[in-house]
Amino acid sequence: MEGSRTTHDSDFASRKAEEAAWRRFQAAGWLESLVGPIGVSTHPSEREFVSCLRNGLVLCNAINKIHPGSVPKVVENHSQPLSAYQYFENVRNFLVAVEELKLPAFEASDIERDTLEAGSAAKVVDCILALKSYHEWKQMCGGNGHYKHVRSPMVVHSASRVNSRALVANPSDSNRRLDMSVKPPLESTEVPKLEVFAECMVDVKENIDDNLLDSF
Repeated sequence: MEGSRTTHDSDFASRKAEEAAWRRFQAAGWLESLVGPIGVSTHPSEREFVSCLRNGLVLCNAINKIHPGSVPKVVENHSQPLSAYQYFENVRNFLVAVEELKLPAFEASDIERDTLEAGSAAKVVDCILALKSYHEWKQMCGGNGHYKHVRSPMVVHSASRVNSRALVANPSDSNRRLDMSVKPPLESTEVPKLEVFAECMVDVKENIDDNLLDSF
């Protein structure tokens, strides 16, 4: 019984680490598509990902790309490295802009420390992915209506990858009878798009209803 519990805990920790790594991969890839190279590997570790955001430049430039003027003054790194105070100023201004958009934020201390506390990197990643979802919503809806953030369930992606690995590991399973009543899970990249589309439809309906009421 004890051995089974240990195995279960180990599997859970492994899945959790896999999901966290996938979320960092998504966040880093999106930031680079928006502002250019951010100086991290394709699959950055928690420390590597957080370190590239520490001076606040990537964060401020990203949110200004999405919502121009969100951070009016960005302290740039031209001739010499930024001081700790300048780091803090950039990060603080970014966090203020994020809160104005009503998106999940993190504490400035989450990216200042050399030793990461449990969950601090996850909060940073969640903030970046929330900004990514907001950007996708804005591109689809043109910024009309009200955006409500919903955290995407990354376990869906992990489950689909586990299933695909199982098929590769057991090719003989392809000869087995398929259960057509079970629908394949959506990829994680599809979930936010569906959420954005659904919210756009709600906003459009609300706008139409308002216009009809005004016409009477």
